Amino acid sequence: MSTTDCVDDTTSSHYNTVIDRSSVPRVDWTSAEHMRQVGQYEVGVIVGYNAMPPAKGRGSCIFLHIWAGPQSHTAGCTAFDEAKLRELIKWLDPKKRPLLVQLTAYDYRNLRTRWKLP
Repeated sequence: MSTTDCVDDTTSSHYNTVIDRSSVPRVDWTSAEHMRQVGQYEVGVIVGYNAMPPAKGRGSCIFLHIWAGPQSHTAGCTAFDEAKLRELIKWLDPKKRPLLVQLTAYDYRNLRTRWKLP
């Protein structure tokens, strides 16, 4: 739906939530990611960072989403090649309560065995 937003306005009662702005009686935010207007969000995963309840100002709207290419960047999200992201989504099992852990290559090598990482 083209009215889907992820609200990053800390003054909003909907801070750090994905919401259909046409479903609320009053839009109380002035800043949001317009989810269906950004090609990189066509496929993605919402990372439950700073959720339930969100602490205002601690970060919002963190996703795994499609990578826009070598000249692109994110402001906290993690971007993937679309095919790899689709593979990851098929692998994720919400019932197992997956955790997102991001490490440097050095830390990954040191923690791989102890944390039983792939």
